[in-house]
Amino acid sequence: VEPNPVEQEVDMSDLVEMAVPDSAEPSTSAMGPVVQRIQSAVESSRVTSVADEQPVDSLADVEQKLQDDDWLVRLRAIESLSALPAEQSLSLVLRLVDDRDIQVRVAALGVLANFAEHDDAIRKLIAMLTDDDAVVVDAATDLLKTKDIVGPATLVSLLKTNNVQQIAAVLDILSVKADEDALPYLVPFLTDNRKAWMDKTLADYAMDAVRAIGTPEALALLKPLIPDQMSD
Repeated sequence: VEPNPVEQEVDMSDLVEMAVPDSAEPSTSAMGPVVQRIQSAVESSRVTSVADEQPVDSLADVEQKLQDDDWLVRLRAIESLSALPAEQSLSLVLRLVDDRDIQVRVAALGVLANFAEHDDAIRKLIAMLTDDDAVVVDAATDLLKTKDIVGPATLVSLLKTNNVQQIAAVLDILSVKADEDALPYLVPFLTDNRKAWMDKTLADYAMDAVRAIGTPEALALLKPLIPDQMSD
């Protein structure tokens, strides 16, 4: 059995706390109750650790928890994944990412990032950039910003879509990658004023990505668009 990449990287309290990122934009979901439930989960996990008090769950046990009506039971099932072989835990994480509860889905995303060598995990992370909930999109975007899971070539290919939300997320990720080879793909969006469910336009995101590249060629593209800011 190959080592499970989840085992050393997943901390339950971190997963629960990441379920509502600080940068999350308002979405159509009821954010007040979501935040309250997440805070309750954090406090509960600090007082009582399921892993400390119960024997290691078998695959059947985890499968049963994933069917539980209680979102917190499903959330804590993530803890049990570290004791399972990688090939088994990946399939379960992929299921958790599609959970009906937002905090379970976001926590599962954090675990999914540990399987970057698996195509199924990468495809699922990319798919989350078009999720209906802003919290999930923000979580997926942040993961792709901070981890080298998807290369610039794949990212720019994701710009070839009519999905404005996906374009905005990819441009946001590219603003961190600062890859000079992406510059030609950013140019068409420098004057694109379409918006997703976020306040910024695609042009705003594209300018951030171009500015991050920072080469003379890149900055020259911005000068006619924002002359006051680019003047010496």
